[in-house]
Order: sequence, then structure tokens, then C-alpha cells
Amino acid sequence: MYLYICNYKKINIESDYTKFITLNEKKKINSYLKCIDRERCFIEILLLKFLIHNFCKIPISNIVIKRNKYGKPYLENNSNFKFNISHSNELIIVGIDMQNEIGVDIEFIKKINLNNYIKILKESEIRELSQRKNKLDSFYEIWTIKESFCKEEGKGISIIDYNYDIDYKKSQITYKDKILPFKIINYLQYKICICSKKINNLEIIEVNNEEFTKLI
Repeated sequence: MYLYICNYKKINIESDYTKFITLNEKKKINSYLKCIDRERCFIEILLLKFLIHNFCKIPISNIVIKRNKYGKPYLENNSNFKFNISHSNELIIVGIDMQNEIGVDIEFIKKINLNNYIKILKESEIRELSQRKNKLDSFYEIWTIKESFCKEEGKGISIIDYNYDIDYKKSQITYKDKILPFKIINYLQYKICICSKKINNLEIIEVNNEEFTKLI
């Protein structure tokens, strides 16, 4: 299992990178109003395509990434290759699992009024939060667990319908007849969570500009 972490603001965009972008991908990039969002989307697409290329040995031109009706991305050319992607503030993360479905989520920890967000938690999560000393950090932990779990399942929160239980001590989620482990990673001012059937031998790779250039 791999987790790639990339600060897209530190990646130098070269003009010849555009040759790897399809017409539909260009439309997606240009749909963002802010330049910084267009840059992030551009790098996100490139990073994902070249990781797929390196892992699956598929030519870049043959890589087709689709999404299910809830937005989970999948590789049309190879259903056995499992991946997920998330971004927040300056960071993009890509989780890769060669065997099992995977969900990843990253959140930049910033000051918020928790009273405005408490309604998105279920009762057991509110109880857990009330017992924690660092409420802000704990909120982001709970939220990334929920998000990564839903992304692993390939569904939205409303579809999951709160029929799950989080065991924070064992770092696992029980949902229907499944037990799904998760792993929390504290990275700079970010909270990251990975959820998959098996989380072992996790390798974290930081993708700086030099590493990005090697990929391309």
C-alpha cells in the first residue's frame, strides 16, 4: 500500500506537460475559476496518470479514469488497480492498494466554529468529541475517518446512512458484515486518514518537484 503526498504549489509546471492532457481533462481544468485551482487540478491529473502508468505499465494515452455515480474514481483499463485521491489547501494525496478498495481523505486543520459543524456528526461521534481535550484536532480526525470510509465504499454519507460504528481504540469501522481498518496520519498542519480492508506495509512517499519530474 502506498500513500503519495504532493505539495502542488512547489511543482514547476512545464509547457510540454500539456501533451499528456486530454480534451475532456482540459475542460475539467478550465472549469475552475481560480488560477490556483486550475494548477492544482492539472498537477493532480498528471500525478495520478503517471502513477498509474508506472504501476500498471499502461501507455499514458490509453489511461481512462472514470468515476462512479458518487464520484469515486476507477481505472477503466484495469479493475484490479485500486486508488483514491484527495486534496486540501496545498496538498494532494493519492492512495494506492493493489488488492483492495481504498479511501483516503486529507484536511487542512484550520480554526472553525465547531458549533456550525457538529450537526454533520452522528451522536456517538459527538460523544467521542466531547471526551477529547483537543476538540478541533479531534473533529478533523473524526471527519477524515468518515470521509475515507465513505470513499472506500464508493458512496456518499447519505447512502451509508450512518449504519456504521467507529472503534477509535482498534482503529477500525464496522459496517454491515465488514470490518475496515483505518489509519490516521498527522502531517504538518493536516490530518490524513486511509481506510482499506488491510492496512499493512504502508509506504509514504513525498513527491517534491524532483520526484514529480522523474515520474513525468
